[in-house]
Amino acid sequence: MLSGVQTLQQLDQGLSSVRAEINRIDHELNQVSVALHANRHAQAQSLKELAAIRLDELSGETFMGDLEAADQRALALLEERRHAFERLENDIATATQALDDLENERSAQQAAVSDRAQAIIDCEHRVQGELEENAGYQKQLQEARKLDSIASEAEQKATLAEQDRQEKGRPYEENELFMYLWGRKYGTPDYDAGPLTRYLDRWVESLCDYDEYRVNYWTLLEIPGRLQSHAETARSHSESALDELAEIETAKAHEAGLPALQDAHTRAQNDLDDIDDNIEQREEAHNQLLKQRTAFAEARDTYMTQSLHALSDALSNKSLLELNDAAHKTISAQDNRMVRELADLREQHKDLEEELRDHRRMHEAKLDRLQEFEQVRRRFKLSRFDDVRSGFGNKGLITAMLGQFLSGLVSSKELWRVLERHQRHRDVGAWPDFGSGGLGLPKSRRSPWHFPRGRGGSPGGFRLPRSGGWRSRGGGGFRTGGGF
Repeated sequence: MLSGVQTLQQLDQGLSSVRAEINRIDHELNQVSVALHANRHAQAQSLKELAAIRLDELSGETFMGDLEAADQRALALLEERRHAFERLENDIATATQALDDLENERSAQQAAVSDRAQAIIDCEHRVQGELEENAGYQKQLQEARKLDSIASEAEQKATLAEQDRQEKGRPYEENELFMYLWGRKYGTPDYDAGPLTRYLDRWVESLCDYDEYRVNYWTLLEIPGRLQSHAETARSHSESALDELAEIETAKAHEAGLPALQDAHTRAQNDLDDIDDNIEQREEAHNQLLKQRTAFAEARDTYMTQSLHALSDALSNKSLLELNDAAHKTISAQDNRMVRELADLREQHKDLEEELRDHRRMHEAKLDRLQEFEQVRRRFKLSRFDDVRSGFGNKGLITAMLGQFLSGLVSSKELWRVLERHQRHRDVGAWPDFGSGGLGLPKSRRSPWHFPRGRGGSPGGFRLPRSGGWRSRGGGGFRTGGGF
């Protein structure tokens, strides 16, 4: 079985690998974007050389002047872009280091929380062992278990009786004549009507055999009410016995100093929650920086956009048509070579644009995976699945699902469903369902034993195993808990 901390470490490792993959793709995207710009620049340079040969002096000077101005503007923008990108990279490095520092701080605080939780477990285990040998406590436990069983059985009977009433009462309630007389309380001392109405009601009675079925329907309605009243009385007796049982446990727990240990654990857990809140805020800020870097890597930043527009505007000059016509009509080998080079550059430009689109799709998928991973890890922490008492069965499946999630083969919902289904209370000494912890309704849980809850007191899916539980010190496997 994987412990909760080990499972969280696997999630952390997966998250780190996704971030590393995003960094790699960002680097590749940026290289393709720079290559695209270099291609545009090379096209401009080729056209300048071709224009110097083929255009007349006036139009050549004008066209080359436009290209020169665009070239200088593009280079200036690229220089500004380089500085802006360096500042962004420094911001990302700072944010990444801050996240790493927080994760290290969390690991240390998680260890402190686990130590305090284990201290609680050890104390509870000692107290539970003493209570197992306490004759007075065992007598009260048996009484509470007996009354809890009686109350549960009575509640089940009341529920079944109500279901039976709804099913068997349907034919009566669908008979409008019968329900008319029933509503008027016909045939009872509470019936009140004038002579004419009584005459007509007697006629209605003959039509629906009311007198024959009235007692049956009354009995059908009466039984669930009486059983419910009995169930409430039985539960009240059970709650009283459970209160007495819990009082014995609480007194022993106080003697052993358990409340002070629980308070220390609560303070340590609150400090851990504060760190997690800080991590969440830092992750959001880090992701925003990654999105800014993505804009740079995909050539969607202001600097690159303006630079490409400057070159595109110059290359769209009408003199370009004259240049192409002149180059195709000439027999000069030099300008024909330049035209072929220009055609190659344009073909390469198309390939680079396609490569950029492919990298963008991969990058978007990885960013989505990163956010899903962060959400799963955040939910894991909120559910207290990293508690020292938490464990996960089927280690191979958990590890495989994490790998498939990293590869994009399963969704975050599917991963969480597997984690939640295989999470169990881990045998670390004491059990929360010992004695009063396993008896009574969930709303009446009053035992002093610690039961891990999600953050804010929510259940969080933390479950006890279907089998196992408290085991006596004698090793006989006897479980003194209740209804789990």
